[in-house]
Amino acid sequence: MKKLILLSIILSLIMGISVVYSEPQLEVSSYKLNPEKIYPGGNFTLTLTLKNNSSEDNAKNITVKVNNVEGRNDLGPFYPKNKTDTRKIEEIEPLEESKVDFEFFVDPLAQTGIYRIHIIVSWFSEGRRGYSEEEIISIDVSPPSIENRPLLTVDSFETEPKNIEGGDIFSLNLKIKNIGGKDASNVRVEISKIEGSNSLMFFSPYGGGNVSYINLIKADEKEQMSLKFLVDENIKSGNYNFIIEFSYEDNNHVSYKDQEIIGIKVSEKSDKPDIEILSFRVDPEIILPGESFSISFRISNLGNKDARNVRITPSNIEGSGSLKYFSPIKEGTIYIEKLEHESAVEKTLVFGSDKKVEPSLYNIIFQIEYEDEEGNSFKETKNVGILITSKLPDVYLSKFSIDKEKVIQGDDFKLTLSIKNFGESSAKDVRISLQNVEGTNSLYPFSLTKGGGTIYIGDIPPEDEKEVVFNLYIDEDAPIKTYNMLFNIYFKDLSLKEYTRVEKVGIYVSEKEEKNEPNIIIKDITMEPKVALPGENINVKITLLNKGESEAKNTKFEFVSVGMTNDLSPFSPTQKGSTIYFDTIEPKKEVTKSITFSVSNDAKDGVYNFLTRITYENTTVYKEEQRIGVVVSRKEPQKNLTLSISSFSVVPYEVTPGGNIKVSVSVLNFSQETAYNITLKIDKVEGSNNLFPFSPLNSSNINTYLKLSPGSGINSLYSFSVSPDANSGAYNLILTINYEDKDGNRYENRASIGVTILRNPLISIFNLVYPDEIEEGENFVISCDIGNTGNFPVKGIVVFLKSLPVKGGDYYIGTLDVGNFDTYEFEGNIKESGTYQGEIVVQYVDDSNEIHEEEKPVVIKVIEKQTEEGPKEERLTFWQKLIRFILSLFGLGK
Repeated sequence: MKKLILLSIILSLIMGISVVYSEPQLEVSSYKLNPEKIYPGGNFTLTLTLKNNSSEDNAKNITVKVNNVEGRNDLGPFYPKNKTDTRKIEEIEPLEESKVDFEFFVDPLAQTGIYRIHIIVSWFSEGRRGYSEEEIISIDVSPPSIENRPLLTVDSFETEPKNIEGGDIFSLNLKIKNIGGKDASNVRVEISKIEGSNSLMFFSPYGGGNVSYINLIKADEKEQMSLKFLVDENIKSGNYNFIIEFSYEDNNHVSYKDQEIIGIKVSEKSDKPDIEILSFRVDPEIILPGESFSISFRISNLGNKDARNVRITPSNIEGSGSLKYFSPIKEGTIYIEKLEHESAVEKTLVFGSDKKVEPSLYNIIFQIEYEDEEGNSFKETKNVGILITSKLPDVYLSKFSIDKEKVIQGDDFKLTLSIKNFGESSAKDVRISLQNVEGTNSLYPFSLTKGGGTIYIGDIPPEDEKEVVFNLYIDEDAPIKTYNMLFNIYFKDLSLKEYTRVEKVGIYVSEKEEKNEPNIIIKDITMEPKVALPGENINVKITLLNKGESEAKNTKFEFVSVGMTNDLSPFSPTQKGSTIYFDTIEPKKEVTKSITFSVSNDAKDGVYNFLTRITYENTTVYKEEQRIGVVVSRKEPQKNLTLSISSFSVVPYEVTPGGNIKVSVSVLNFSQETAYNITLKIDKVEGSNNLFPFSPLNSSNINTYLKLSPGSGINSLYSFSVSPDANSGAYNLILTINYEDKDGNRYENRASIGVTILRNPLISIFNLVYPDEIEEGENFVISCDIGNTGNFPVKGIVVFLKSLPVKGGDYYIGTLDVGNFDTYEFEGNIKESGTYQGEIVVQYVDDSNEIHEEEKPVVIKVIEKQTEEGPKEERLTFWQKLIRFILSLFGLGK
């Protein structure tokens, strides 16, 4: 019942209780953000709705200014787009509303969190008396979700060679995957330390640095990279965890940083030679088809034994079974009779190239063979890249098209660009980036509706052409003119040298055509009496206004139900049905009609919400539902002026940090006097001087009313966002009610509104590893990492196995701090064959000691143990046995 009362009072306020005000009174009745989710580097539109609560006087010369971020003298990370932070409204008529839009760009480096924005509204009455009001709204800048950001992870990795020893040089080959919903650009991958240390310890970058760069990793795609390391000869055997750090940007140049850990198994150095090509040099660096070239190698024995008969031979081109376009000149193999340990030599091979070789980068694979002093053989391979090129690529925008005959204000449209390579060699890693509108620093009045501002094309062969599509929206208020959009085209030649070309696309924006549609709104609702009495009648008067450009036909206003029920109880129409027929309402015209309800004798005190539906038609049928509140009360009014809270609701009652709540407050005038200049304000939490961890969301924290008659009620609706940093606990919001009597005497009442905040712990299971198939009784290992991926320490963590026929799989972790991990490892066996489906379960508790569980499936197939059969005994006849016996006497048989 309390919820019904609260919801009804909300709509009583929205629809308005007819009172007479002598001066214009403006308030920001609501505001809207588009899009609702705002991220660093993004754009958004702030729409403020201003309402004139006066029923008589116009508000004139209205100025609305988005003034500053609380605690600053400016707007901080929010930048107005091509317009000022101030809007003008000529006039707002009594009880009417007007909307103003502001467009902002969010600084890519903006800190995430809630920003409280101060709005200053000033206006004049018809008598030229000036007024000013300051209100506060909040804007939540969120960290992008995975769908709205790139997110890099190590998809797989391998080392070459697979078995690494002290003194070895090895390649670490990583496949980096973008599991996010947006492209990652300017990717930097760095390996700078080993877990538990601030350095690489026993590993040194070799043949380059410890950093690799990748230009672009598209959403849901992978890129490969490789780094080389030299292992210290004195390293101890064991697993070494490399910490891989990623830094990258999205299309809005917002920066991200992540890190992952991979394990490298290393053995102590064994006694053997180890031949490595420490470096090589190709001369010339860029080779034309038909030209000869040389490759000079620096060859070293990094082992602790001498090497003999060292042979380095070109084997084949990667992806081919032969050298194909290349042939050695004079010597085809480098031969070194003996190479002592810890010594090095330089050798050179000369090659010729075919005149018909296609320009490209070719990897020649060299076989390295050698022996130790005992004659044991060793074999390795080494890749050497050879770049064959001719002339340069030359990439241009060849043409463009739009999917509409003309672009109109407020249109969505597709812009198709054709990118052509007019050069004589392939263009590598081609991408095109939408930069800005010529003469500005932004895209305004255009915005992207799908995809990012940079599109990766890949390679374009000579004379080939590729198409890309940008999905765009043009602002409804865009001035009518031609806009030049600037694009950057980036591409590389075969030597990976990068080029940039700037292209321009002109788009003419036409004026928006007005839609010839009706638009029915509720202009006014009055009730007589204002507070209904059980057993009496109440008359509800409805005024509908057609604000559209065409007539609304067959217009009707229907009372559907009360509260959450399916009927109108405790109200009954007295003279006709529950539907009011308005028939046709002409454009800009209003029509008033009324309906009378009787109130049941057993109706309880409270506020009842009528669900109403407006239906009308023109070329199509329009429907809109709204709620209207009616107050029912048996109470006798008091003599002294008294406004007090009658009820409130908080939805949801229990909220998590980062969530939102709606607070609905009902205030009634229980006296026989009229109250004036009423202010309902929620501006602090009990025990503090501010609202933290709450911040107003899409509404002000202050609601004002000019007048409240005896027995009348008002309802205030507040929306708050909860800081992601809020701690669990019970918080009391303080509601302050200020009002005056007819003589100007001030009154104040206060009430507490309880809100519960409960943090959600977040524990995740990573890197779950177990065998898919084992034999009966065979020992196996299940391992995984348990990580605290939330925002606060989590306690009471226990890991165990469920539904598997094993014992001793429980592991107590206790408490994990933010960002910390622990490793679970269990070794066991299963005696009987079959397929076993179980789970690994992580159990933990939240701040209220409620138990939570995270689990992942474990499916293991156990097969029968394979036994080796011995040789079958040969079955012989009597005569065969006799012959064998005789032969054995002469030493001629078994």
